[in-house]
Amino acid sequence: MSPLPHLFAAALAGAAIILAGGGYALCFALGRAHGGVWRPLSYVTYAILAVAVATLAWALDLRGYWRGVAGLMVVGYYVGPRLIWRLSSDIEPR
Repeated sequence: MSPLPHLFAAALAGAAIILAGGGYALCFALGRAHGGVWRPLSYVTYAILAVAVATLAWALDLRGYWRGVAGLMVVGYYVGPRLIWRLSSDIEPR
């Protein structure tokens, strides 16, 4: 099989990771600030992020240690917005 489909899949998955990661952080923050539909939408964008990371790992044929790095990336994207929210909620406005 030609490596070209894997290259295209890797490029699209990388772009999807960036967009879904930003979308997850945005929807998470809006869900915390305003509630409503934003919180469930943040979980949808996180699922898209997880699928994109799995697609990237497949397209790049990651094995062993690098699969662990990809898994750590997914965990970091989940924990990051929560820690940033906690940090920013502890800062008092002047």
